[in-house]
Amino acid sequence: MATLLTVGAGLMINSYVRLTTLAVGTDPIDLIVADPVPRAGRFQDSADARSVMERWVEGAARDPRLTQAALTTATPLSFHTLSFERR
Repeated sequence: MATLLTVGAGLMINSYVRLTTLAVGTDPIDLIVADPVPRAGRFQDSADARSVMERWVEGAARDPRLTQAALTTATPLSFHTLSFERR
């Protein structure tokens, strides 16, 4: 039983190492990632949320130290997306 658990743990660690060193098609050098979490009920609808997020990007784009600014609801390998629709 101990051998089986040891082999399983070794395979899991090997898989983790391979996943964290995988080239995902983006260059993370000099990349800034922010994960703002809005308060519940802050946005009335998705158009309101989009407006606020566009202002965030515009503000970041004005920073002379940055060459590009963008916004996404899911970073590579995060496996989640944000939804601003009320349910």
